[in-house]
Amino acid sequence: MVEDESIVALDIKHRAELLGYEVVGIASSGEEALELTREKKPDLVLMDIVLKGEVDGIEAAEIIKREYDIPVVYLTAHADKETLKRAKLTEPFGYLIKPFDDREFQSVIEVATYKHLMDSKLRISEKRYRKLVESSPDLIMLLDRTGRIVLLNNAFERVTGFPRKKFYKRHVRILEEMGIISGGESEKLMDELIKPFKDRLDDPVKVKIKDKNGKEHYLEFYATTIKNGENFIQVIGYDITAKVEADERRLKLIREKNKKRTIWFPPISHTSICINSPPTA
Repeated sequence: MVEDESIVALDIKHRAELLGYEVVGIASSGEEALELTREKKPDLVLMDIVLKGEVDGIEAAEIIKREYDIPVVYLTAHADKETLKRAKLTEPFGYLIKPFDDREFQSVIEVATYKHLMDSKLRISEKRYRKLVESSPDLIMLLDRTGRIVLLNNAFERVTGFPRKKFYKRHVRILEEMGIISGGESEKLMDELIKPFKDRLDDPVKVKIKDKNGKEHYLEFYATTIKNGENFIQVIGYDITAKVEADERRLKLIREKNKKRTIWFPPISHTSICINSPPTA
């Protein structure tokens, strides 16, 4: 806990302990708060916004969040608009307006602790997802509801030859603008896969694309939605170029064999037929 008024700090400490929480230390300045956090590694920090010293509560909270990933709840009795604006930028896990009662105190702490736990699980989940996406041999795009590209995996660069950074935060039609996909193929992709925005589309959409060097590739695209607060469209493209080329070679061979099997009839030669007249009586 970080509070520069000793009487207030001891009161909050006493109330926290009555609610079953362990208070590992009290700091009266931003510098002390950072030292105490580094030493004790608490589960949560109660931080007064206005503190004496070179490091105020907002700056200390920002460092604690960035370096230790520990949730911070701000304590404040009054603050000007500019200070509150600065405080919001640090994305605190809650506010307690002094004076507050025990019920409000416990509620804010429990919500902050739970929110931090869920955020941590989400970050772990996102990290695992990104690792899977990067290691996938298939081309993967993640789009928001408006069709803007928010993620492309390594396979995109391998297949198209284009650096993925050029496509981030751009509408998926950038693929057409860059010549990766034709207008007709782009419409097919949009109308059959992206615009419907269903939970899952099991029927693939076959699309022909061109890489940076003009070489053609054939992909089967599938789409699913990812729901985690904000819905996203996950588009996965399976490279079927080898299969398409093999099918074309097989059809070519079949046509050539059929030509060889055509029966040839030689032309009928013209022959002279001599018919003798019957003998006379």
